[in-house]
Amino acid sequence: MIFTTERELEPPAPGRSVTPTHLFWRSRPDLPVPDTQPINFSVPMYEDWMEGPDSGFSLMAGLIATKSRGNLRLSSCDPHARALLNPNILADTADLEALKASVRQCREIGAAPALREEWGARELYPGPAVEDEAQLTEYVRRTAITYHHQVGTCKMGGHERKHERTRSSDRRDGCAFPPGGFARVGLEVACCARIVNAAAASGKT
Repeated sequence: MIFTTERELEPPAPGRSVTPTHLFWRSRPDLPVPDTQPINFSVPMYEDWMEGPDSGFSLMAGLIATKSRGNLRLSSCDPHARALLNPNILADTADLEALKASVRQCREIGAAPALREEWGARELYPGPAVEDEAQLTEYVRRTAITYHHQVGTCKMGGHERKHERTRSSDRRDGCAFPPGGFARVGLEVACCARIVNAAAASGKT
């Protein structure tokens, strides 16, 4: 979601993030924990096919608990050949519906009086012409991207298995600093790569 504003917004200052706020939200009231994470940008995040003024902001709908599963396959017997990666984004209907719900929420936030009346915020993308379910589905599929905080990428197992990067105690192997490893200074490191499912939080890998 991209909004223009009548009120001119200052460009990001050095050292200041363009993502000052975000939130966690349930796309359905029956869910036990949030499954969406809209991220708010203080600049308009135009894609190549978009155009608009420099002053504005973006409300990026996002998922943190996807049900779609992709696959990674070998492309040939050549070990140097690029693998075939199929992220299979939005293959599960539940993901599509959750992301559409997140877009609707971003629309409501952008249309709030504090932004609409005081800032002169106006929805530019997808725009008021996108009204029905089919149009919203098309827009979501066209603009869907992936971003950070991947989980479940780390092979887990016993310490005796050299290709598995975590021990049964969940300690991370392979840390070479500080001298003697992190355990020597009493520090334990847990990486999102060993978490099977994404938590409703901003983790770092």
